[in-house]
Amino acid sequence: MDWNAVEAIAEVAGLLLVVVSLLFVGYQLYQNTQQLRQDTLLKTIRGTLETNWAYHRDPETFRVIRDGCADFEALAPKDQALFHSIAMDLSFYLELVTRLNQAGLIEEDAPLINERFFLGLLATHGGAQWW
Repeated sequence: MDWNAVEAIAEVAGLLLVVVSLLFVGYQLYQNTQQLRQDTLLKTIRGTLETNWAYHRDPETFRVIRDGCADFEALAPKDQALFHSIAMDLSFYLELVTRLNQAGLIEEDAPLINERFFLGLLATHGGAQWW
């Protein structure tokens, strides 16, 4: 038996196993990245929806948003503070989804939706006063 031939075959087989294992690791990384994207997107959407639902479910908070959009300066100081917190939350979510999108973790639609919502608030008379 020619040991040089056996050695060459073993070396080629080892090289192929290394290449196959690297391809498998690359595929696993791709799958993990896709799962991370999905998880991050769902958590971001859930957080945004929960926050927005809280604004709409609580009559007092909804009143502050409604009245603050109409005339921020007419709000009582306590209500101005609540309106400010809500506006800052919206700003934070916009920044968060923008950065997640830039990192490739969520789709382009998420920043656009948050941007429209935040800019919609700013486009009101009270939103402009707050800004």
